[in-house]
Amino acid sequence: MVKKKKGFTRILGLDLALNSTGFSVIDVNYKTSELVIRSIGTTNTEKKKDWGEKYKIIYDQMCFMRKDVDPDVLLIERPFLLHEISTRAVLGALGIVRFAFMGFDEPIFISANQIKKEIAGHGHAKKYMVEQALNREYPDARFANDDEADSFALIITHLKKEGIL
Repeated sequence: MVKKKKGFTRILGLDLALNSTGFSVIDVNYKTSELVIRSIGTTNTEKKKDWGEKYKIIYDQMCFMRKDVDPDVLLIERPFLLHEISTRAVLGALGIVRFAFMGFDEPIFISANQIKKEIAGHGHAKKYMVEQALNREYPDARFANDDEADSFALIITHLKKEGIL
């Protein structure tokens, strides 16, 4: 990954899931509000693998990101706890990420409803509405799926809440 420019802070946003984790990397100058999109993507595990194998893949991917991306701030979309099995899977993935970033500053968690409210105007907005709002405001950002859009929206929400944008 490209080194940060002087005066910039690197932010890594993660939309965690067991099968597909969206990530965005943005460098921001807190004084000028200048944003530089460094990367938007998805890390995938094979659906046929068992949870242990998936956790190992996630761990390896997160260790790579910690070293290669070298973020200053780690943002994670707060897990949505609905069904027991999916909840256990996502909380397991969260534990793996926390382990990979051990010794790193505490991650900042932001809920999906906060993101939707900040980006689309109300907390129960549909995913396509969030992505449309992002595309209007940030036309250079390209998303291959909802996970990528969610990880980018996570960072933008954080920056707006902090008064940077």
